[in-house]
Amino acid sequence: MESFQKFILFGHPRSGSSNLTHILGEHNDIYCGGEIFNKHSKRMQDYLERDLGMASCLEMHPTKMQKEFYIRAQRKEQKKTIGFKIFKNHIKTMLQKQWALDPEHSVILLWRKNMLASAISFAIAHHTQRYNLQPGETLTVESPFSIPVERVEQWICAHRQWIAHLRTLLQGARKPFFECTYEDINLQTIQSMCAFLGHAPPESYSDYFIKMTKTEHYLQISNLQEIRNALENEENGFLNM
Repeated sequence: MESFQKFILFGHPRSGSSNLTHILGEHNDIYCGGEIFNKHSKRMQDYLERDLGMASCLEMHPTKMQKEFYIRAQRKEQKKTIGFKIFKNHIKTMLQKQWALDPEHSVILLWRKNMLASAISFAIAHHTQRYNLQPGETLTVESPFSIPVERVEQWICAHRQWIAHLRTLLQGARKPFFECTYEDINLQTIQSMCAFLGHAPPESYSDYFIKMTKTEHYLQISNLQEIRNALENEENGFLNM
């Protein structure tokens, strides 16, 4: 009989999910394992194989892998609540919806109000193939490049609609869930989230956020003004350079 709780953090790229994963991991009773289904993350797949003794997500069916992860992560971390984060493109959406509705999983929805900033930040990360920075590291964009406006718009719509779909799905099933945004991560939010997961709220937390995209990176986008003219508004957000 399993003696630990499970949760899934549903988010989208550049929503502050890495920061939130680290913050939750500070809690004595909570562990969040990151993007375990991200087949492009060598660091994550190395962690699964080296630290947990698991096959990578390329070798296992997602449902089997999810169950194996929970068991092995709890055995290693010795915490009462074990979770992981997942994005829309990691595995089939039908399976993600099944997991969201599964009564064994608590669900956290994380998204960013400024979806335009998320989309541009992700495009820069994709262009440079640098999705995260470690303390002391910097991001370099070596030469100008362009991003089709249509691609940015489609990215925003797809991720906004996915989070909205999950929200509607959970509300329709009357399943409790916790929802927050990148912009609203603060002590009160973290305390409420820990309480939602069934644990004592922390008195403080450390912010692990490292800003990757800065003005000099934005200025390497050759059609930046075109993107801003087409997509900056109250709904999508504004690029604060």
